[in-house]
Amino acid sequence: MASNLGQYSLVSYIHELRGERVNLGVLVWHPRTGCVFRRSKNLNRVRAIDESADLKRVRANLESIGERAEAWSRGGPSPLGSLAYEFTRRLVVTPPLNARIQDPLSTLERLSSTLLPPEPSFVRAPSTTQFANSFASLLKKELIERGVANVRSNFFEEGPAEPIEVTALYNYDAESYVWRAFSFASEDDPRKQLRLAKAIHTDNADLRTLEDYQHARLQVAVQPPKRRARAEWDKALKYLRRASDRVEDFEDRQSIEIKAPELLPPSLSPMLATQ
Repeated sequence: MASNLGQYSLVSYIHELRGERVNLGVLVWHPRTGCVFRRSKNLNRVRAIDESADLKRVRANLESIGERAEAWSRGGPSPLGSLAYEFTRRLVVTPPLNARIQDPLSTLERLSSTLLPPEPSFVRAPSTTQFANSFASLLKKELIERGVANVRSNFFEEGPAEPIEVTALYNYDAESYVWRAFSFASEDDPRKQLRLAKAIHTDNADLRTLEDYQHARLQVAVQPPKRRARAEWDKALKYLRRASDRVEDFEDRQSIEIKAPELLPPSLSPMLATQ
C-alpha cells in the first residue's frame, strides 16, 4: 500500500491584504510516475481579486512550476514541499497533502475538475459578433474611401496573459488608432454588465503594455443594454473609460452609419474638416 502513497498541492493566487484567493493549478506527485501539473489557461480571473496583479510574472512562475514538474525524475522524493517553501507570496503552492493515489492522471483530472474554476468560453455573444463586424465593416469603408488602406480588422493580439481581440487598427498621420467593439444588448443583469466591463478594462490595460499600443489612441465602441436594463449602466461605463481614450455608444447599425464619419481623425472627417 505504501507504493500508492503520493501527494498533491494547490497552486493559488492570494491577495496579500484581503486574503481572497483564486485557484490556478493542481500538482500531483507519485513515487513511481513523478510529478504532473495542470494549470488554468485564463489568468484574467486573477484581476477579479487583484487589479494590480502582474500577470506576466504570474504566468512566468506558473510556467516555471510546470517545467520543474515535468522534469522531475521518477523515483525521486516529492518536489511539492520545496515548491511550497519557495512560493509563499501572491502565487502560492500549498503545503502538500498525502493521499493514496493509484492513477496520478485520474487523480489530477478529478482534483482539477473539483478545485479549478471552469475555463470560460471564448465564443463571443452573437450580439457582440454582429455589432463588431458591422462596426469594423463601416469604419473600414469610410477609411478606404478617404485613402487609408492599411486597416486591419477583427484580429487577436498576444497579450501578457491572454489573446486580446481588436476590432480595428489603422495608422494615419504618424498615429495609431485602435477600436474595440462590444455589445451589451443581450445583458440584462447589471452584475454581468459590470463583469464584462471589468474584463474589457483589463484587456485594454494589458493592451497598453504592448510596445505597439503604448502610444496608440485606444477607443471603445459599445452597444448599450436595452433601456429597461440600464439602471446601473453608469458603473459599467466607468470601467470602460478607465483605460481608453474614448468610449462611443451606438444603439444600432443605423447609428453606426450616421456616426462613422465622426469617428475618424479630424483631418479625415468631412463634418469636422468643414467647421
